[in-house]
Amino acid sequence: MIAGAACSFVAAFETSRDHFQPTIDAEFSSTRGFLTLEGRVTDSGLRHSEHVRIRVFRTGPGKPLGDAIYQADQGADAGGKVDAKFSVPLEPNGEPEVQIEAWTGHEPDCAKDLTNAKVTLGCVLLSLPAPDARPHLVAAVDGNGATQALQLKISKGRGVDDRPIEVRVDVVPTGATGSIPIFRTVLTADAEGHVSETLRVTVPADATSVCSTARLLTEPPAAPSCPPSPEDHATAWALIAGPIGDPVPAPARDP
Repeated sequence: MIAGAACSFVAAFETSRDHFQPTIDAEFSSTRGFLTLEGRVTDSGLRHSEHVRIRVFRTGPGKPLGDAIYQADQGADAGGKVDAKFSVPLEPNGEPEVQIEAWTGHEPDCAKDLTNAKVTLGCVLLSLPAPDARPHLVAAVDGNGATQALQLKISKGRGVDDRPIEVRVDVVPTGATGSIPIFRTVLTADAEGHVSETLRVTVPADATSVCSTARLLTEPPAAPSCPPSPEDHATAWALIAGPIGDPVPAPARDP
């Protein structure tokens, strides 16, 4: 999942009409892998005939602005105030930055006019948050004794990464010093780029710990580790320490 990133441009210059620059508030939200820019532009001191013009551009470092991906002209209310909200879906494979412009009057230039007190202009340049490349993994053990099973839920949102997901389970048996693999599978995304799977894996009754990992598939496949190394940003993991379930009772002896 992607955490919301917020930014606000605060009015810095005042004109002779007591008209401040527009204020821009913006943040990113993410739902099921889809990134959306949520924005708000406020202004005050406008004449009845004036409008705040809002433009949003997708851009990158050192690149000229192309066509706006969102545009709106918002008139003032009876008190000369503007409060405009907007929501812009963002394509996952576009440029890494978003520039938001809001102004009154003639179209200005964010690169030149921010220090001009005669121009009522607000500009915000935001870097899109990097998506979390790791799949989502939830692990739990149900059952008891010889019937115990590990339940895994694995998911990945659209546009995060198109590589398959390798799921592995290792256990440490009673008295052992190392782990042994008991399960491995590879999951691929559906036509819309989503992964959502629930798996059940039988766990040996003598297992004292279970390490489950879900990672973007690499060549060659990496051995699971709970936790993974600090440099590993592609693996989700879950460690369940034992006793995993109720011990299997020993068979009764004849008297």
